[in-house]
Amino acid sequence: MSAENEKPAPSLFRLVAAIVVLSIVVAALVIGRRVTHAATDAPPPDASRPARVLVTHARLAVADVPLRLPGSVEAVREAVVHARATGYVSRLLVDLGDTVHEGQLLAEIRAPETMDELHAAEARTAQASEQASWARESAERTQSLSQRGIATTQELDDARLAVSSAEQAQRAAEADAQRLRSVRRYQAVVAPFDGVIVERFVNPGQLVSESASDAGLFRVARVGELKVTIDVPQIYAPLVSVGQTVEVERPDAVGASVTGTVWHVAGELTATTRTMRIEALLPQQQGILAGMFVNVRLTVHREAPPVIIPWRALTVVPTGTQVWVVEGNVVHAHPVAIARDLGRELEISTGLVGNEVVVLSPPDGIQEGDTVETVEPQATAR
Repeated sequence: MSAENEKPAPSLFRLVAAIVVLSIVVAALVIGRRVTHAATDAPPPDASRPARVLVTHARLAVADVPLRLPGSVEAVREAVVHARATGYVSRLLVDLGDTVHEGQLLAEIRAPETMDELHAAEARTAQASEQASWARESAERTQSLSQRGIATTQELDDARLAVSSAEQAQRAAEADAQRLRSVRRYQAVVAPFDGVIVERFVNPGQLVSESASDAGLFRVARVGELKVTIDVPQIYAPLVSVGQTVEVERPDAVGASVTGTVWHVAGELTATTRTMRIEALLPQQQGILAGMFVNVRLTVHREAPPVIIPWRALTVVPTGTQVWVVEGNVVHAHPVAIARDLGRELEISTGLVGNEVVVLSPPDGIQEGDTVETVEPQATAR
């Protein structure tokens, strides 16, 4: 009897499950129908409404541009003193840091073979002089004999030719002796101008030569007269002129600057770096030495400053670069040329005048002459 009472339970369970499933299906159909009606009843978008675009204003860059460039301090006048004769350094009369004057003896070079050659050349000169004197006396006698009809015209011509040859040999011997005397004088190395010995490359007993590839004997500089050398980028190079002031500052002494004046402008760009070298004279100031690395500040003035726009306003097209400009709620494409990339902004050299309303991140499909509704970035932020 207990078994018969347990059989109806599974049938009841299946009936309840079927009712629940049927309720879910009915609810889904009702919700779907409402969504369909809502979508059907929604009004279509207004295709005639202008597209909304984010805009900003182009602006002119400042006319005066401050520049901060690295520079190198050098002596206004310096030179490497080379040997003009080959030999051994017999004496050094100056050393590193010594002050010297123009014409002062710095070192002596010993070359015994030069003296031997000079003595031989002087002997040849004396011999040539005697031969020339004898030839002139012989020519005078021959001329006297020719006047009395004793010597022939041919003999007189030969005597005169002998005089000419002897005098030429004498001049050659004298020139050779003079050359060796100059070489002998070159064995005394002198200072080219007033200055300081800032480098010494030789020691006593060292062999030196007159070859141009030789490192030299000394480097002399006027350390009291300084200049700073600066390489200006090509975009600003034409704006630098002689007489312009610069501020020179040591990196280890920030705030302490020296005012200099542009002295020389190269007038031509260096092909490897596309920069132009300028030199500025510095006053005699303690703390700045030749050979120092410094920071140089100068200001250049641009008569026609470029136009600045955000990089988001630029559009790249097959024909180049362009900017969409809004004029009376109508967009127009303006081809532009980029002068310089500043990162988040661009300098435009041509195509804009600086008072345009430009479109930021132009939407796809925008075309020439489209009517738009402009939105300022500040309004979007609010």
